Amino acid sequence: MIVGSAKIWIRLPGNNNLKGKRSVIQSVSKMIGDRFNVAICEAEALEDHKMFVLGLACVSASTKHAAKLSLLYWII
Repeated sequence: MIVGSAKIWIRLPGNNNLKGKRSVIQSVSKMIGDRFNVAICEAEALEDHKMFVLGLACVSASTKHAAKLSLLYWII
């Protein structure tokens, strides 16, 4: 069993409140969830409205399948 994990830091320089941040997080999480079969959560910087951190994880039977996700390349 292969477990893949990643932590992604995303800055929101034009954001001024937590409501805007939550909106962006929900949108990004939905896009990732629709395209990839991974678990997603907000991991750090919960009260910082200029940045958020997403934690991602996937479990696979093979390394090839986990590498095929290429989630990080899609985000960049």
